[in-house]
Amino acid sequence: MKQDDSVKPDLVEAHDGIKVLRGGGKEFRRGWNGIQYQQGISGRNVGAKNLSINVATVPPGAIAYAHIHDGFEVMLYIVQRA
Repeated sequence: MKQDDSVKPDLVEAHDGIKVLRGGGKEFRRGWNGIQYQQGISGRNVGAKNLSINVATVPPGAIAYAHIHDGFEVMLYIVQRA
C-alpha cells in the first residue's frame, strides 16, 4: 500500500500481536474539509482490513462534503462538547 505523510506508522506500538495507538496520535494532525483529524487506526498503520477509526474535531459550521470510502468502512463516535 502506498505510504503518504497523512499516516505516521511509527506512532503505533506493537505488543505480542496487538497494535496500539495511544491518544489518537495527538502530536500529529491533518486537515480535510475544514475538519481536523488525529491519526486513527487503519490499514495503513495497523493492518486493519476493512475499517478506519479516527478522532475528528468538527468546528461549528464545518461540513464534511460528499465523498466516498473506497475499500473500507468508517466508524464514527460523535461527542458534543458543552
